[in-house]
Amino acid sequence: ISAAKDTTSKLSSNFYREIKGLTSSELEQVMLKATQPNDVPVKGTHVERLVGVTYQISGRYDIYDAVLRKLWSKMIEKDWRTTIKALYILHRFSADGAPDHQAALKARLRELRRTRDPKRKEKYFNSKQLLAGDNTPANLAYRAFLGRYAHYVLLRAQCFGGVFAEIANDPSKAAKPKSGSKSSSKQQQQKSITSTCLKNEHLEASQMLLKAGLSCAMKEEEECENTAIALERVVSDLIGLTTAVAKALNNALDQFDGDDDNMDRELVKKWCIFYSE
Repeated sequence: ISAAKDTTSKLSSNFYREIKGLTSSELEQVMLKATQPNDVPVKGTHVERLVGVTYQISGRYDIYDAVLRKLWSKMIEKDWRTTIKALYILHRFSADGAPDHQAALKARLRELRRTRDPKRKEKYFNSKQLLAGDNTPANLAYRAFLGRYAHYVLLRAQCFGGVFAEIANDPSKAAKPKSGSKSSSKQQQQKSITSTCLKNEHLEASQMLLKAGLSCAMKEEEECENTAIALERVVSDLIGLTTAVAKALNNALDQFDGDDDNMDRELVKKWCIFYSE
């Protein structure tokens, strides 16, 4: 059995290296095409090819270190259109990437934002370099939108994955203990929804994200195809956030009058206020 496990592990590692080598050059080409400095927005086929890799490789392997570094190098190019396209691709990785890679994306992005880029002597994904492109009278309005959108995307990508599963999905309901396992059942019952989905940290992140999303409201002079598809994804996100909060609150309110002494009822009330606003 041990020998079989070792063989399987080696085969998996070799397969991952082959896939990584194969996709690295391909993804580089796709990313170059997707982030060209022109007025044509990112094509859906390019997004599908890039994000689709997350469904081809097991979540056990880290694919985002290389992806994020490539995206960062595109974000800090001088032309604002390349920057916003790279941000849009990161946005799509965050929203549409495979669920088993979502935690890795959040963790890797946070780590890189604390890490100094050896080539550029500043931390990865810092706002100063990200927004230091060429300013001209013709692109001034677009760059104003870019700054707001960049803040939103980076916040979203490091706080939430997919359709806000951190809020919507209650792990105590998803994880079903084996029959006859009293300790597992008791442990699941002890976990309140305010310690899983409706955490205070999730509330604070949701409040910041909503504020950042609303700030992306487009002004007339900022309208173009590149800003339009970016705003479309922000709106889709905010609808998803609202749906996730509603689902979690419905679950919480079902338990609100029960005998769950572990539930933070004041925190649930705060979530209700946030949802109603």
